Amino acid sequence: MYEAGVNEDTQEVTTYDMVDMFWMFTEKAVTFTDQGVTITVKGKKYSYEVYSAPGEPDHDWRRRNTYRRFVVAYDPYDMTSVRLYRQEADGSLRFERTAEPYFVIRRAKQDQTAADHQFIRQEQEANLRDRIDRQVAAREIEHENGTAPEQHGLNAPQIKGAGKRANEEIERQVERRVAKYGMSAADFELGVHTKRISMDDWLNAKENSAELAIPQANLKKTAGKL
Repeated sequence: MYEAGVNEDTQEVTTYDMVDMFWMFTEKAVTFTDQGVTITVKGKKYSYEVYSAPGEPDHDWRRRNTYRRFVVAYDPYDMTSVRLYRQEADGSLRFERTAEPYFVIRRAKQDQTAADHQFIRQEQEANLRDRIDRQVAAREIEHENGTAPEQHGLNAPQIKGAGKRANEEIERQVERRVAKYGMSAADFELGVHTKRISMDDWLNAKENSAELAIPQANLKKTAGKL
């Protein structure tokens, strides 16, 4: 009878409660490197990676968090996954992501499987995309600050080992992103543009309505509101 009874007022124990009650936390924050995050438990090292999908490292998250330090929570009886927490300024922990065991491929080519080959190609393409994105972002910053080689009659260096198509894509993206810096200042700087507008003669604008259409008040509607 006692074992079959249920206390309806009992608070539900969630996954977060289980983590707080039974999981262990590293004493010090651990750096998430380009090799993932590694912790040592009872003398044994465990390496983990953050994935966006099964078998696919989350490169977008990596760009923002590689070499950031995290407190790692783990279940000493089940090391199949860990949780990464950011330590806030007040000492509190903010959950960031769940990490899973680092993907390991066979080094000997003759031992590699089709899954290994697919993972290698996938990561090569993703790493190249990361390099392109970083290069485009850096070139845009150079143009914004007037330090781009092209702005001084020079040629920007190409990224090595990327191939012709990758460098052509970089140039296309750079041209699209920095097109505004080829305009006059009045075309894209708000302060200069509003100053030019304030200096316009509205009488001249009214005569040349094709260039600037001045909105006309609807007198009937206005009179109806009086």
